[in-house]
Amino acid sequence: PPATATYTCDSPGLYCLERDNTNIEGEELTKAMCATDPTCVAYDFRSDENIGHLCTGTTTGSFGPYKMCTKD
Repeated sequence: PPATATYTCDSPGLYCLERDNTNIEGEELTKAMCATDPTCVAYDFRSDENIGHLCTGTTTGSFGPYKMCTKD
């Protein structure tokens, strides 16, 4: 079965500064890719463009349309 992970999503408007700059289309795919990547500790997702990124650290920046979710 595919790897799964649960996430806790912080307040809206945060994104991660330590991230892979590859744009991943859709939140479900971003979640799934993070779950299978041992270096991924969180993901961020930009709803207005429907793109996410895998995060290797939890240092955050602030920008309106993002949300950041950390692996539990």
